[in-house]
Amino acid sequence: MAFGLWKRTGETAARTTPSQVLPKALQQLGEGISCISLSEQPSSGANRVDDAVVSALASAMAGNNSLTSLQLDRNQLGDNAAVSLAAALKTNHSLKSLDLDFNKIGDAGMRGIAGALKVNNGLHQLEMHNNCV
Repeated sequence: MAFGLWKRTGETAARTTPSQVLPKALQQLGEGISCISLSEQPSSGANRVDDAVVSALASAMAGNNSLTSLQLDRNQLGDNAAVSLAAALKTNHSLKSLDLDFNKIGDAGMRGIAGALKVNNGLHQLEMHNNCV
């Protein structure tokens, strides 16, 4: 089962605000979803998730064992989001793939993720291209 919050109709993508994304994502996470895709589509022009949404999602991930893939690329996420995800990765070993490409994660966020990987043995794929490091 997968969950994505972007839909294309012709050449326009449906716009979704962070306040719309979080409740649905948390509901789906609680229902045992295996893949959440909150990637920003380049043509839509509006980011749907921010650091606060990712922090709340990361808190819910800590005790979750069904989510295996999380795609958060192209959202301009920063260090706060990465540090929140790092905290979740220390206890969540079911996540196999995490995509953080094309965000604004810097040194602090990268250090947080690196620290989490020392104790996380479940993550097999980590994408972090084109960030601020």
